[in-house]
Amino acid sequence: MYIPVKTYYNKCINIMVKNGKEAIILYHYIEQQAVLLQPYLAELRKNLHRHPETAWEEERTTEKIAGILSQAGYEIVRGAAVAGHQTGVIATLHGPDPAGPVTVLRFDIDALAVSESATLDHLPAAEGFASLHPGKMHACGHDGHTAIGIGCALLLAKIKECLKGTLRFIFQPAEEGARGACPIVERGWLDDADYFLASHIFRKTPDLPPNCNVIPGVSHSLATTKTDLIFHGKAAHAAHPEQGIDVIPAMADLILRLDRSGKDGFLHAGTIQGGRSRNIIADYGKIELETRAPSTESDRELNQILKKISADICAQYHVTCEHRITGSAPSLESSPDFVQQITTLFDKQLERLHPLHSMIPFPASEDAAHMMNRVKEHGGEAAFLLFPTNLAADLHQSDFDFPMEILSTGVTAFSSIVFMLANGKIY
Repeated sequence: MYIPVKTYYNKCINIMVKNGKEAIILYHYIEQQAVLLQPYLAELRKNLHRHPETAWEEERTTEKIAGILSQAGYEIVRGAAVAGHQTGVIATLHGPDPAGPVTVLRFDIDALAVSESATLDHLPAAEGFASLHPGKMHACGHDGHTAIGIGCALLLAKIKECLKGTLRFIFQPAEEGARGACPIVERGWLDDADYFLASHIFRKTPDLPPNCNVIPGVSHSLATTKTDLIFHGKAAHAAHPEQGIDVIPAMADLILRLDRSGKDGFLHAGTIQGGRSRNIIADYGKIELETRAPSTESDRELNQILKKISADICAQYHVTCEHRITGSAPSLESSPDFVQQITTLFDKQLERLHPLHSMIPFPASEDAAHMMNRVKEHGGEAAFLLFPTNLAADLHQSDFDFPMEILSTGVTAFSSIVFMLANGKIY
């Protein structure tokens, strides 16, 4: 599958690093290797797609990632040291010069609680790699993200003698629900990072140039807070409702008051659970909801609105309500100078990458924002890339799918950026 570096370019690596022409040759090598990896990446993605695992349950996925990358020479950390649970992988590769930068790449690995389409116009169903687990599906492209991350790690391991510094891959659990990034940040995995990179597969929109296959940076994303509202009332016989306090009317009223289309974001209820039996006045209920807003500040304001609504509801219906925040993500922002550097690299050295020359907003939320903020806090730089492509359906839908060729595109993009950073210049 691989062409050894010394076969492709048979000169001393130290000369290559000092001489722009030889470095340009290695960029071509990266592109070529990414193309050669494409069949492997496609089969890997199919394997991951068949076995979706939702947040904090990604045990098979964790095992597969750790197994592949340990064989490729990476130092592997897994289990509670990653994010406090048994899933997720940190894979580290050290180059020949420890004085080089610490570059961190993050790839999310979890699936969604979505039932996959079984119709034969849905490619995974037609080609036999649809989800084997009812009610679970990779409907957000994380199987593709994971395949890109593994492919990038394998390619870079082949040229590790060209890479000054330290390379760290984070295969993150529980991105859905915005729960996985914070515990990884809290454990210090970003504290020494000079550069941070993450990405998402993205629907190509009509306003993008037809050949555009990478957007080197996102200007901002939607901020979000995930909250469980726990209602408490008083149980009583249904024949004597005056003796109880019913949470069901309170919950219904709150749902009706939620503003789903405000110009500064919206509140959305995803699940509602309440009561214990039809003949008992409901003394317990739970609403799982979220806010989404175009900025971190407007998300805070939405949560204040939610608190006021729930307080008014409690007073009116004589119930109590607990607010339990289960996850969150601020709006992310790529470092502009870093994005410009990446754009120049893609333009000058890579034939297969056709970048957009300006940052755009990402109309979703990403808890990688916590990691980006941590890196920027201590003077590092961060970029969140998008890979636009023709999706079969939008994110989180049962017939979501993406073209396989985006996998080698992603490997090319990440690997070339890492090489650029490890050697200090584009050439």
